[in-house]
Amino acid sequence: MRRDSFPIGFALGFFFPLVGFALIYIFWFYDAMEPAAFLQALRMRSNLLAGVLSLSLILNLPVFFLNIWSYRYNTARGVIFATMIYGAIIIYLKIT
Repeated sequence: MRRDSFPIGFALGFFFPLVGFALIYIFWFYDAMEPAAFLQALRMRSNLLAGVLSLSLILNLPVFFLNIWSYRYNTARGVIFATMIYGAIIIYLKIT
């Protein structure tokens, strides 16, 4: 049975940027501030949050290409759809 489905791709496309978000905190902000202070700073400065989200979306690229190269097109569509939702959130944060 082939496991090529849109919901799996959507879940992967939603999960991997969260991992990227955590990695960005660990590599760039871990020494400077605690997690609660980091989240508070992101809440106060929406441009910083938009930038961190934009960088964290890079982790969707390998997931997308692995699905394309293995001919799982519906899963790749789910990853793209999740990325588009993140993109809409980033645009909203940039406007406000």
